[in-house]
Amino acid sequence: MTWVKVKKTKVQRNEPSVTVSSDRFSFNSCFSKLGELNKNSFVNFYCDEENRKIGFEFKKDSDSNDDYRVIAARYCKNSELLNKPWIRKIAQMKEKLVFAAKKEGKKWVITLCPAFEIAVKRNEYNKIPEAAKGIYRYIKGDEVVYIGKGNIRERLNEKQRIEWKFDLIEYSEIEDSEEALSWEDYWIGKYKSSHDFELPLYNIISGHSQEK
Repeated sequence: MTWVKVKKTKVQRNEPSVTVSSDRFSFNSCFSKLGELNKNSFVNFYCDEENRKIGFEFKKDSDSNDDYRVIAARYCKNSELLNKPWIRKIAQMKEKLVFAAKKEGKKWVITLCPAFEIAVKRNEYNKIPEAAKGIYRYIKGDEVVYIGKGNIRERLNEKQRIEWKFDLIEYSEIEDSEEALSWEDYWIGKYKSSHDFELPLYNIISGHSQEK
């Protein structure tokens, strides 16, 4: 008889992190330990919408109406925050994203990704501000058919896209072009990882590199 060690297929993260779901913010075991959540039963939330940051400041006792309770040293709920569009879009994703947490002074801080939180029907595209720039994707039914970056309205009105079939435009505004490029690559990579490394339909047609 030969003994063979069973290898882990899911490796536990050894850095503090937070998962955002539809009704809670969940802290991994590393976060729980470093933040001493077994001792700190309450938390104050802070929000920096411009930079997509959420801050958590933990404390032992409640002394304010703004305190939220930490439950089982692992999660807390905040419906007001979770209802903000740029957070709600992430919370509603089937694949839960994990965000690294860093200590900044008294706060633990996570930075969320832009997640196409603004949605406009294609036939109502004039609702999109003319100067809006960032990342965007086109949706046909339930399928993402294109992911891109740049000026959302200008790109939409390019001649080659008139015949493209899609119903919805989702986008996040990002002023910095290098940052937008980085997030475009991020979301194309996410799409490929869940679609057998295939690109969205019109990314292939428009000539995006398969290496993305």
